[in-house]
Amino acid sequence: KNNKQKFFVKYGSKALRDRCEFVGEVGCIDHHQLDILIKVYNKTLNKYDIYRPWITMIIDSCSSAIVGSVISLHPNKFTVMECICRAMSVKPNSPICGSMSVIYADNGADMISDFVTGKTTEVHLNEVLVENPILKLTGTKFRRARRGSPNSKPIERTFWTIERKYISRLPAYIGNKKTKRYAYIRKQEILDRYIKSGRIWNYEKFVDYWFNCVVPLYNNTKGKDGLSPLERYMYYPKVKQVIPD
Repeated sequence: KNNKQKFFVKYGSKALRDRCEFVGEVGCIDHHQLDILIKVYNKTLNKYDIYRPWITMIIDSCSSAIVGSVISLHPNKFTVMECICRAMSVKPNSPICGSMSVIYADNGADMISDFVTGKTTEVHLNEVLVENPILKLTGTKFRRARRGSPNSKPIERTFWTIERKYISRLPAYIGNKKTKRYAYIRKQEILDRYIKSGRIWNYEKFVDYWFNCVVPLYNNTKGKDGLSPLERYMYYPKVKQVIPD
């Protein structure tokens, strides 16, 4: 499988794809496990457990801005819907809000579950709207990426940029090579050394760093066109959006 994917990336046919012309036209969503260790206190065993945190994130394809994100230890369909709700809702000190015409995702079980795609009435905004799934309510369509083509989603490049610029500088960064990741995770003495040295962050500190440093820095970093993702989000025309009150 890995050799087939490498062959496709190197020799497979490519297609040019224009950037979306409207903000809110397409939102790309995916999970990504970060190459960093964090500690979470286990009250039952009275000790710290070590995890690699997951990010569930949506970017706007037109502006490349991060419009919604959720940090978790075990991502699932609930983190997907939480991320979509955060992307659409009004946020303090941020102009980013409103529904998307299309949400583009891979074929993972979390992404294509009935809970997410609106084939069940289980998802709701509040008691009044309990009969209305959120994607159906906002007129948002759901599209899947082609199977076996993870590189077709532009959000993969965003994850790579975030790892390189904002995660690799952190104290418990373990690199992006599988052999190095497994060596860190499997050797308890290495984990104990990290905990005792204080070099490994707890969950709360990492969450604070993500939302108060990573997201603002990424959204305000200027690109080759001289505009930051947030400036593009404000500059380009928007599709007709549903904005929750």
